[in-house]
Amino acid sequence: MKLLITLASALLLCTICFAQTQDQLRSKSDFSNETIYRLNLLYPSFEIEKDVSENISILGNAGFGVVYYNQSGFFGDAEGLILPLQFELSGRYYTNFNRRLDKGKTIANNSGNYIALSFVNVLEAENDEVIVESTSALMAAYGIQRTYWKHFNLNFQTGLGYDFQQSEAAGQLILKLGYTF
Repeated sequence: MKLLITLASALLLCTICFAQTQDQLRSKSDFSNETIYRLNLLYPSFEIEKDVSENISILGNAGFGVVYYNQSGFFGDAEGLILPLQFELSGRYYTNFNRRLDKGKTIANNSGNYIALSFVNVLEAENDEVIVESTSALMAAYGIQRTYWKHFNLNFQTGLGYDFQQSEAAGQLILKLGYTF
């Protein structure tokens, strides 16, 4: 867990330390209606993000969630990873495009901070030690997304919501590293 926190902290510091090239001189008012394709590596998934307006996009994501488990029992300890299949449909509102442009930073491939409303569906998965139950949740989230060197994508998202299957509150913490096409 300490390794995961250290890695997440180091990657978040990258958003502050790396200078982005000023290859985008247009303003966001020049709406381009672009479609962005990403392949995420750390959080194995494929996603498509489609611009709807100047600051709003719709994102569809299909891939695998990463669930770490650690159990102690009568017959010994069991720990490992399980990868349940999951789907996400999200609407994003980017809050700082104009501010980034005023500072001379790029907004290429929707590099910016956003708030999102997401519907997440996780399918059941199991192995010999653990079962991950299927779930559907509606999540409100805040995220930071950056694209470096035109293709390297970093996305950190956290949020709270409601799990319809369990009838309880749900939380999310996502760190995505990927390649943008």
